[in-house]
Amino acid sequence: MYSKIKILISILFCFACTNNNSVDIVYESKILDNTNIYVELCLNNKDHSFLKSCAIDDFTRQLNGIQVASNLNEIEAHLSIYNIAFPNLNIKIMQQSIHENQVFIQWQLTGTNTGMYAEALPTGKNVNISGSSTLVFDKNGKLKEEIIYYNELDLLQQLGYVLIPPILE
Repeated sequence: MYSKIKILISILFCFACTNNNSVDIVYESKILDNTNIYVELCLNNKDHSFLKSCAIDDFTRQLNGIQVASNLNEIEAHLSIYNIAFPNLNIKIMQQSIHENQVFIQWQLTGTNTGMYAEALPTGKNVNISGSSTLVFDKNGKLKEEIIYYNELDLLQQLGYVLIPPILE
């Protein structure tokens, strides 16, 4: 009797583990699909119509510690700044890892500044910068937050801007 119960518990335990793993695999697959939609279609192909399929309505974006967007309309407006400034902008994922509901990405951005960058005139210069993003997903596998860090000074210097040291008295 004891051995039958032990075998039954072992079988149930194995089934439970398998079930959890399959749920995790489906969730990971969903967040990887939405990561790919976001990077390839929304960012690289500049087709913001895909945002609704991969992100929630109040998707937020932080850039170097500053919140720059708090919903899909603001995300589109913020992305448009880069789309106008760098029509050939391309983001290449160098490394990517998943932990629970987050995808961590190391990326390389390239592009040529042929359009207005906010209020700055186009320089015609190429940029090549690296950075990192943390993408946070909700329980349904949709993007709810993006946290980006990159060296903005490096970007501006590649565009030809110079840092003027302060006047010290």
